[in-house]
Amino acid sequence: MGSPKLSYSTIYGRGSTSAEDFRDEVVGEALSAASETDEGGRGRMAERVEATVDAVRAVLRKEYPGADARTAWSVASGVVGLYFNHASLHPLRLAPRHAKAALDSARRLVATLP
Repeated sequence: MGSPKLSYSTIYGRGSTSAEDFRDEVVGEALSAASETDEGGRGRMAERVEATVDAVRAVLRKEYPGADARTAWSVASGVVGLYFNHASLHPLRLAPRHAKAALDSARRLVATLP
């Protein structure tokens, strides 16, 4: 696997994987679950996810100019999905290998870009 150009902080906008870094995401997860019955909340949460994917896609397009828009969006969506999944599991205080695996998976996904 090639070495992706992006670091954890570049991909996710954070410098570490501490509990404090994930607090917003855990709150977001709770709001996401609650939005199932709240159309206004659902729309705001959907906008948040779309904005996050778009922000990561923009970074990917800048760092990997050979990637077409569709592929960059697909990779961005996967990276964001990995991040939200990992963030939602953070309160379980899983072994550090889980955080490392999530980051490794994101890097592998990013490494598929030309």
